[in-house]
Amino acid sequence: MKAQMMTKMVLSLTVILSLTACLQKASEPEIEAAPGGSSTVSAPVSIDPCASLIMVGASLDLTALCPNGSYKLTQDVTISLSAPVAQEFNGTIDGNGHTIHISIAPQGGQNAIFTALGASAVLKNAILIFDTDVVGGTVPRVQDEVDNGVAAIAVVHKGLMQDLTVTLQTVRNVRVSPVGGLVAYSQGGTLERVNVTATMVKGGNSAGGIVGLLYSGAGPGVLRDSSFTGSVQGYSAGGLVGTVSGANTVMENSTANAQVGLNLDSPSASMPDSSFGLLASRLYYATLNGVIYPSTIRDCSGRGNITTLIDDISSNAVHSNNIYLGQ
Repeated sequence: MKAQMMTKMVLSLTVILSLTACLQKASEPEIEAAPGGSSTVSAPVSIDPCASLIMVGASLDLTALCPNGSYKLTQDVTISLSAPVAQEFNGTIDGNGHTIHISIAPQGGQNAIFTALGASAVLKNAILIFDTDVVGGTVPRVQDEVDNGVAAIAVVHKGLMQDLTVTLQTVRNVRVSPVGGLVAYSQGGTLERVNVTATMVKGGNSAGGIVGLLYSGAGPGVLRDSSFTGSVQGYSAGGLVGTVSGANTVMENSTANAQVGLNLDSPSASMPDSSFGLLASRLYYATLNGVIYPSTIRDCSGRGNITTLIDDISSNAVHSNNIYLGQ
């Protein structure tokens, strides 16, 4: 009888990720590889259902992720999404150097893999290849509809993205809200060592090759040691970031090799109050209780079709050691 009870406690998982969270008890089970890509858990512990249906073959089901879970890939995977993951994710996804192929269906409003990556979220060590365009804002906004931007990875980012190589097709939003290659709104989030190549990032206000709007949240927004290669189009467009703003936000040691403009098919096209920069279209600052907190762009370089690195610069913002490298 005891042998039968012990047998029932051995759970067979079709999971190829190393699960380090989502356990209902504090103790963590040993996970040993089994033939055929499955794993067995040999500890008497209950597994949260949201961790047990992550993989279908080599396809990763992001809707099954625990919001605070920690995951590490052990092979290349694919992701197909019909809509952004709605729940804020505050866990860790370590790509472990593997490649993730991603397809995202067009949406009428905001679009990305994640609606929000929280302050504790970490996405790192992965090669991301988007096999489809990321399209949002294709229909007019209805009254009271949330219009929170379009990006490949996250509409709102408050956590850490690190050591990512990303290949994009077109990321497009025809509405006025920000659009970024990876992030629409980076609200106190950090992006470091992210390298992005895109056919086109296209939007209205604050279109950026990597981030649409980089600004402060619980802490300063940060983009460092990163690069963008491709085209950015919008009436406020920057090769790396659309708008840099907020208290002590910093963009540094990053490069853009970009074509930037309102309409790259019609270089003479113009619009009142439009702004374009190889690094960023706008650099602002924040004021809190009468104290000025500048944003900074430093030690960056740009190469492309325009000579302007930063177009609209507030008097209290800081910019230094930025270099135009030519066409």
